[in-house]
Amino acid sequence: MYKESHRSAGTAADSASTPELWQQVFAAAPRRLRLRELVWRFVDIRYRLIRRHFKAGGRVLDAGCGNGEWVGFMKQRGYRPIGLDYAPALLDRLRQLYPDDDWLAGTIQDIPLPDASVDGVISWGVIEHDEAGPAPPCASSTGC
Repeated sequence: MYKESHRSAGTAADSASTPELWQQVFAAAPRRLRLRELVWRFVDIRYRLIRRHFKAGGRVLDAGCGNGEWVGFMKQRGYRPIGLDYAPALLDRLRQLYPDDDWLAGTIQDIPLPDASVDGVISWGVIEHDEAGPAPPCASSTGC
């Protein structure tokens, strides 16, 4: 796991990963980029992993969907993707730009979907931005 140790681990308001930060990062992003999708289709290992592990037509959650590029990419290839993100303004923008896609508000730690309601989950470039890591914090006084 990668951790950005050069950033402050202060309060949620000044933490490196906030909904407001990611809204700013993706607010200026262009619409889905065709060139990037060509690279994903023919070069990037992530699409090969998707094809290997998820059947076309499958329901795939993109947890931490950012600007929604993977949602559009998978939809064009016959999947039924859902984009999940915790940044409300970002989701509002995605709903305006791509109203026919499925967008869901929530965090990767508490996904607002029933168990077994998707065939798989992708989450590219998300976990490394959580200073606590992928596991919930330990609440035990005897150690974890």
